[in-house]
Amino acid sequence: MAYLLGSVDGLFLLEREIDDSIYNISLSLWNPATREVRPLPAANFQLPPFFTQMSSNFGFRLDPITNDYKVVWFRSFWDDDRNHNTPEYAAIYSCSRDYLRVLEPANLVHEFSADVVGTAYLNGTYYWLLCGGLYYFDDCSILSFDFGNEVFADIGGPDVGRAFNHFNVRLVLLGDFIALMTDVVGFVYDIWDSDHEESWISSYRPEESG
Repeated sequence: MAYLLGSVDGLFLLEREIDDSIYNISLSLWNPATREVRPLPAANFQLPPFFTQMSSNFGFRLDPITNDYKVVWFRSFWDDDRNHNTPEYAAIYSCSRDYLRVLEPANLVHEFSADVVGTAYLNGTYYWLLCGGLYYFDDCSILSFDFGNEVFADIGGPDVGRAFNHFNVRLVLLGDFIALMTDVVGFVYDIWDSDHEESWISSYRPEESG
């Protein structure tokens, strides 16, 4: 079965599950206008047989610096032998070069695997709002990927003065900024925007706008 992961300028990123193995993901780009389907090269991660996949996340956008469509994805696995999760495995694909580069395993965000609860794209950078932290399961943070430099970064959240978790936080775009909308109570929200350097400003609260 094939799944639609995203689309950019009429190009569609598709995922197909091949079997039940840890190498079960096949990606392709589909252009309905030309009826072309381009399979992406397989990411030959060196995975032991006792790994079990926990999550797989993607980003697909145009790199404004090189004018190249790129696909980035990272996968998390569980080490059945050590009874612990592994560092994430990641890869980046360039459409213009038809080339895939495997990134070295690294802890991209947390010691424990995280679930994506929101995404955004702005000015050449893709963002994932992640749930699952080192100490608390419902902690949130933001993972970013710069398509130009092909580098991941972890962005700490604002000091909201209360629980900062996936039950009350949404990732949104406000002009040229990424922002977090946090649920205070009922239909009352705080909105925090960032200059992408881990500096957050509380910019709006509805009851203060009247």
